[in-house]
Amino acid sequence: MEYDINKLRKKLNSYFLGEISKQNLGEWAGKAYYDLLKGGYIECKKIIIYPFLKTISTFHIEANDAMDIYPCSEKKVKKIQDILCGKVDFDFNVEISIPIQVYSMLKEHEYFDKERYNIFFNLRNLIVQYDKNQIKNDFKVQIERIMHLKCQKGTIYGILENRICQCLKLLFGKEKIYKLYVQQSNNDVLFKKLVSYIDSYIGNKTFYLFVTFVNGETDYFIDV
Repeated sequence: MEYDINKLRKKLNSYFLGEISKQNLGEWAGKAYYDLLKGGYIECKKIIIYPFLKTISTFHIEANDAMDIYPCSEKKVKKIQDILCGKVDFDFNVEISIPIQVYSMLKEHEYFDKERYNIFFNLRNLIVQYDKNQIKNDFKVQIERIMHLKCQKGTIYGILENRICQCLKLLFGKEKIYKLYVQQSNNDVLFKKLVSYIDSYIGNKTFYLFVTFVNGETDYFIDV
């Protein structure tokens, strides 16, 4: 399913102009939210509207006290429209994990590539055996392979892959580190950062996506 911030904004504008019904808006958001939970979250354009879809997906449902089910209010939907139209600033963060199970459960999804996963998994295993005084050939080959990978643009994977490549170039390549008021250089910190990015990629740890909406413009970054 294809959707993004522009599609959501159009849907909201259509609702408040009376062009579509509450039922139509809620059902569309529900389908998008389900798609996001079923692997769509790996795409940046989708995950950055995650809390909005989650909220609006309940807009059309009937309240049920016994089952503790309640629809969101029109006031909340209007606030989301104001955020997307630049009238209200907003920020949130998402704690994310990419479990190994997705590669079998969602193998039809284009981004869950087990062979690509194995490249980074093998690098993690080599790092465990890493000895800075004696870098083995298979480690060099794996590093070169990853540094020449084409990152998956527009995805959470792509951001992590880019960070991993940057760390590898700084630690093992010819990339220069520019310093500014550095009291003491410490490659151990960068090495630990590399391991954290890889662990996030292969599902060994959770990481955070920070998203901000300011004047209708979106920015986001990952922290491990």
